[in-house]
Amino acid sequence: MEFNEYMIKRNKGAKEILLSVLLYFAATVVALFLLIMFLGKAGGFGGILMLAVVGVYFGAFKLSSRMNKEFEYIITGDSLDIDVIMNATARKRLVTFSVEELEVLASVKDTAYNARLNEQFDKTLDATSGRRDANVYFAVIDKNSKILLKFEPTYTMLTNLRKYSPSKIHIYD
Repeated sequence: MEFNEYMIKRNKGAKEILLSVLLYFAATVVALFLLIMFLGKAGGFGGILMLAVVGVYFGAFKLSSRMNKEFEYIITGDSLDIDVIMNATARKRLVTFSVEELEVLASVKDTAYNARLNEQFDKTLDATSGRRDANVYFAVIDKNSKILLKFEPTYTMLTNLRKYSPSKIHIYD
């Protein structure tokens, strides 16, 4: 039985950076609102007010840190598991499938198969680094619903999966 695992870190794009800035801006607005609201009435509420302000910034920190993502690809035999790890603390399984549930696995650069990217899918999963020069592959999975998965497997992972179904897995050279 083959076993491979590979981790890839998602690069933060402009969208993630802008969202982080907006989160901290919103936290500042809420903190200022709380300070103005309780400014005249802070007699017995000073401790609660400071706790609320700290809580607002802590919430913004927790939300923005969830944008730090890594993806782990794990191949065990003929099955592939993809997990997302947020801020190196929380792990969530994105998808698990076997080669039997796979319709096609090919490079997005492979013109013979990339027309499949324009089909209708029930779910689209992006487990890539976000780099423009990345070697991105896609998988069309039929698992009670049609799923499109984009990811960056290693050559070893592709050859190991190809042993189980050479007609479905196309390695782009």
